[in-house]
Amino acid sequence: MFHAMHRSNIMYCGKQWCQQIRHCRAAGFISMKGRLLHQEHISKTSNESSIKKFGNRHYYLAEKIYEGEKEHRQRFSHSNQMGILFGIVGTAAALGIGSALCESQEENISDSTLPLKSKETSTKHDVTSEQILNIQDIYPAGDVVGTYRNIHQNEKSSRRSITNVQNVSESSSTQATYNSSERKKLSVQDAAERSQQLLKRLMEEVGAPGLVVAVSVDGATVWADGFGYADVENSVQCSPNTVMRIASISKPMTMTAVAKLWEEGKLDLDAPIQKYIPSFPVKTYDGEEVTITTRHLISHQSGIRHYTLKGQSKVEKEDDKEKFCCKKKEKHDREKLIKKEKEEDNKEKAKLTEISQEAEDKKEMIELAEVSKQENEDKKTDERQSENEKDSNISKNEEIKIENEKESSENKETRNEKSSCIHTMVGQKRRELNRIIKAKTNKKRKAKKKEEEENEFDLQEYYIKEEFDTIQEALELFQNDELFFKPGSGFLYTTHGWTVVSGVVEGAAKKPFTRVISRLFYDMGLHNTYLDKNSPIIYDRARYYIRDRHGKLKNAPYVDNSYKWAGGGFLSTVLDLTKFGNAMLYASQQEIEMGKEGSNRLPGFLKASTMRDLWTPGKGTSINWIRDEAYGMGWTAAEEKTSYGFCRNSKHYASHTGGAVGASSVLLILPKQVSSNKDSGNPPKGIIVTIMTNMQGVGLSSVALQIADLFENVQQSL
Repeated sequence: MFHAMHRSNIMYCGKQWCQQIRHCRAAGFISMKGRLLHQEHISKTSNESSIKKFGNRHYYLAEKIYEGEKEHRQRFSHSNQMGILFGIVGTAAALGIGSALCESQEENISDSTLPLKSKETSTKHDVTSEQILNIQDIYPAGDVVGTYRNIHQNEKSSRRSITNVQNVSESSSTQATYNSSERKKLSVQDAAERSQQLLKRLMEEVGAPGLVVAVSVDGATVWADGFGYADVENSVQCSPNTVMRIASISKPMTMTAVAKLWEEGKLDLDAPIQKYIPSFPVKTYDGEEVTITTRHLISHQSGIRHYTLKGQSKVEKEDDKEKFCCKKKEKHDREKLIKKEKEEDNKEKAKLTEISQEAEDKKEMIELAEVSKQENEDKKTDERQSENEKDSNISKNEEIKIENEKESSENKETRNEKSSCIHTMVGQKRRELNRIIKAKTNKKRKAKKKEEEENEFDLQEYYIKEEFDTIQEALELFQNDELFFKPGSGFLYTTHGWTVVSGVVEGAAKKPFTRVISRLFYDMGLHNTYLDKNSPIIYDRARYYIRDRHGKLKNAPYVDNSYKWAGGGFLSTVLDLTKFGNAMLYASQQEIEMGKEGSNRLPGFLKASTMRDLWTPGKGTSINWIRDEAYGMGWTAAEEKTSYGFCRNSKHYASHTGGAVGASSVLLILPKQVSSNKDSGNPPKGIIVTIMTNMQGVGLSSVALQIADLFENVQQSL
């Protein structure tokens, strides 16, 4: 109250000072005008009066008097000019002080929590509530919810940088000044603006058509926004109410239902799953019967496959693809492959024929050259014979025969050598061409195999189009397949394992899984969270997109996710996911509040001890998409760890990502580290970050951690 009265006094004094300055300026203007008129009158009459008074007889004396009056007028005008100058300078200084007072008052009012209807300020200092409302409209305070409003430029005028801050711990006033500056630096608007830049850059990198985000600090949603388009064809923009596929974030929600049944004593996590699903076959590994428990399933340690079989051969993969409604696609791919192989064979044959044709042409040319050479030689011999007919015919004939024999033997040798060279050259070219073709085909096969292993969305079980009416029908897809390892001895992320979890929930609750999970959504207040069914009308539902190998945006293929409700079959909004995250955070911190005397807090949806079990990473459950995370029970979690001084500090948080056909998502919970009950306050304490996009294969974990770090600094400065 004292600060409010002090600010209103400053405003009142500033107004009075400005009014006095205005009066002074008006009076000065009137006085200066009178002096100018007096000066003009003296200048006109002084010379005439002096001449009339003294006449021509005293002309010399009159001239002296006129010169004296002239000097007097010059001194008067000089002093008048100096007075005008000082008046202008004083007025400018007074106006500057008044504006500075007004600016400082506006800063103090915008930063204060002064009530709108204050009797003392309105009666004593003439500060009305309308003036305060106008100032608060210019500088709004509070959370930024909905479409982000850029008021960063308005805040820059009120910011002040701190320089040469020394001995902060010695002076409490200096510490208060430092904290106030940090509060302005780490405002919600700043964190939201930086987060917006990160998300827009990510959208440009991956080519996502739309993206939605929500951030909660200590239980309150401080920022929620949408970027791009939820429906590109109809120009429907994204908003915080846009409904998208949350994919594998369905697992933490299903885990909440499992944990609730566990707390109620209806479900034993360490009992064999056949207790709740009698039809599920007893599994064997290396000829030995093994037991699969619900604890194995929720931590991905059951050995049940994901979307590929163990040791699946090429023929089995082809049969498996045809089994799941991809006959046309596979036939088309096969036709392409056969066509390519034929084209390669034709090219190889064409090259070989060209090489053989060249060799034959060379051979014919060599033979023609030999024939022409032989004819020339025969002509020469005939001429020699005609010239030497007179000589002894016997000796000449013998010599000619010897020469012909020698020449024929030489010609045969040259022919053999040339033909052998041609054959060796053709063989070398053939071998080199075959080697190049084999290397290219092997390279293509290796690249294709590697791409199939790395790209999970090439697995055809993602694209099932049939609707499954019961969980039992979905279990028949994989329940007879071989295990990858003995349960409890390894880690394999599997969505099919969570289909088994949904069967366990049905057996423990004695109700269909869809009814159990729908009741969970209702009890938690998640009114915009649904099963991913295609037939119902769901308002604000987004469309889903992919990019082909050329980078062109296309609609994602139609799929039916009824075979994997528990592992990736839910729809939701970022606001509902933020609400769910706050419920989990509240439950994890409720134990501190319940221990206080006189605490009337409501209990959490789950117990704090249960949340500790869910968020404790299991041994040997490290995942490959984030280095520091491991899998707990339905959640990925990271433990607080600092290995070296002034190096990376790993914080404790829980999260889960999701990837579905045409959608990607992440939910991150960063609890605040509470040192004591005194510092705990009202739960929940921490940061919730939720991001969803209608583009598949987008990694969102890293940007979610960066946004959480920005808003954690905001939380620390509050």
